Amino acid sequence: MAEVTASEIVRLLNCANQGQTGFKSTSGTIQALQPSDIAILVRSGTEAKVIRNALARRRLRSVYLLNVIPSMQPEKHLTC
Repeated sequence: MAEVTASEIVRLLNCANQGQTGFKSTSGTIQALQPSDIAILVRSGTEAKVIRNALARRRLRSVYLLNVIPSMQPEKHLTC
């Protein structure tokens, strides 16, 4: 699952670089997806290590945060 997840993140970021993936606001403006827009929730440190390794193999940097819940901005939606 970690390998599939990491590959999908790479695909989405590559699409964003081509202007195909991002967040569309209610005004219609599209903001390209950025690595900092992505969060992966895991249940344990072991799961975190597995996904971080999969991301690292794809040369994607990651940060491990414990007990942090990211807030979503309701006026923006991911478009693919």
